[in-house]
Amino acid sequence: MRVIVEMDHLTIDPKSGRYKYRRRVPKDLKGILGKSEFSISLRTSESHEATRQYQQVHKDVEAQIAAARTIDPEMVDYEATVTTLRQRGLILGKPSDMGPVRFEDNPDQFIKYTDAALSAKSDDEEDRILNAKFYGFQKPPVRLNEVKEAYLRDRADADNSKDLEKQTDLVCRLITEVTGDKNPALISIDIDVAYAFRDHMMSTGRAWGTVKRRISTMKAVVNFGIQRFSVVGYMNPFSSLSVPRGAEDRAERDKRAPLSGDEIHLCATFVQQMNQDLADLWVLMAFTGAQKNSPALNGVTWRLITHFLTFISGQTP
Repeated sequence: MRVIVEMDHLTIDPKSGRYKYRRRVPKDLKGILGKSEFSISLRTSESHEATRQYQQVHKDVEAQIAAARTIDPEMVDYEATVTTLRQRGLILGKPSDMGPVRFEDNPDQFIKYTDAALSAKSDDEEDRILNAKFYGFQKPPVRLNEVKEAYLRDRADADNSKDLEKQTDLVCRLITEVTGDKNPALISIDIDVAYAFRDHMMSTGRAWGTVKRRISTMKAVVNFGIQRFSVVGYMNPFSSLSVPRGAEDRAERDKRAPLSGDEIHLCATFVQQMNQDLADLWVLMAFTGAQKNSPALNGVTWRLITHFLTFISGQTP
């Protein structure tokens, strides 16, 4: 007896008896993906083999849908319009914008657009020609997702590519949170957005150094976008964004402060009695500062440092 497997989007072709993956393309992605459904033969009539293949096919389709959602629909419309007009001989090259075609300005061009619309091979093609004729078109501004993807592709071979991807995703997600836009235009990320980005991190208790690093990451992404996509007249709002230190940050900095000259002099007698390893660690701490959880120091060494400071100040630090 044949076992029928029931899984989302999994069907059996009535003619061949083979399993097939069928799934409708979301309405808002049809123009981007260029089709109305996914229809993929699994090339088997065996249920166990169909189940095995299904997992990878489903994963691939999910990835295609996710990737399509990162594409700006306005950019897709612009590309489709330019392609159609070029194929019909209505424009040359790839202009970034074009005004409406008016009869009084260019009668021949006006008639040419009319003839092209009347002979269009599909409703979509006709709409693109008529919209360009009566309203013109303009290349949409580059958006954050496009900049992020290009930035990561450019650095895909870097030794720290995995960490870079993680940090870049993190800061871009925060931008979408503070703007309320899943994919904001790069030029819409202004100084107010930059301050909201910084203040959100500070309000959630992020350390001063963490806030600084994430601002630097966002600054690098924006600078790349400006250069890569030739964004004219836009200033990077993260370039001069400062991060004020709070009381906790100052206390953290003081914990790492090196010893003063007087403190080093008072400890000299103890240092002379140490073995060489402990003496080296003490020198490191004395001139660079140290914390209890520093990887360079173990518990024993920290207790020794505590003993020094107790001797110097008369109280346990």
